[in-house]
Amino acid sequence: MRALWQSCHVTNRLFYGDNLDVLRQHVPAASVDFVYLDPPFNSNRSYNVIFNRHDVMRDADSAQIQAFDDTWRWTPVTDQQYSEYISGELPNGVADALAAFRTLLGENDALAYLVNMAPRLVELHRVLKSTGTLYLHCDPTMSHYLKVMLDAIFGASGSIGGCNTAGGLVNEGGWGGASGSAGYVE
Repeated sequence: MRALWQSCHVTNRLFYGDNLDVLRQHVPAASVDFVYLDPPFNSNRSYNVIFNRHDVMRDADSAQIQAFDDTWRWTPVTDQQYSEYISGELPNGVADALAAFRTLLGENDALAYLVNMAPRLVELHRVLKSTGTLYLHCDPTMSHYLKVMLDAIFGASGSIGGCNTAGGLVNEGGWGGASGSAGYVE
C-alpha cells in the first residue's frame, strides 16, 4: 500500500464516495497531519442543494436536488454491523463504548448513527500522524456521544479541552494522535 501511495502521491486529491472506503483503500496509516471532520449531525432532516441563477427562481422543484439524508434507522443491516464491530472488527475500547451506548440508548436511531460513525472515526485515527490533530464540528444533537467515542479511540487524555459557543449552537472539538495535542469545543 505504501509503495502505491508513494508512486501516485500528489499534493491535493479529491475523492468522491463513502469516506470509509476511501480511508481504507487509499490513505496509508500515519500519513495525515490534520483532519477536519464535519459529519452528518443526526438532525433527522433531508438536505438539498439549491441551484439559483441570478437570484431568479423559476421552478422551485427543478432548482434543487437532494444532497443527502441526515436520518438514521436501526435496521437488520445496522444490527449486523454492530455485531461485527463489537466482535473484534473495532478496537476493544470502541466496542465497549458501542456496547455501553446500546445499553444506554437501546436499538434506536441514535445508536444507528453511532454504529455508522464508529468505524470512520477509527479509520481517521489510523491515518492521523502521531503529531496530528482531528478537529470535529458537530451540533449538540450527537456531540456528547461522539466525544465519548473519540475518547475511547484517542484515550481520554487525547482531548485538549473545550469551551461553549454562544447559545450552544455549535459543538466542536479536537483530538490528537499518539503524541499530538487535541481539543474539544462545545
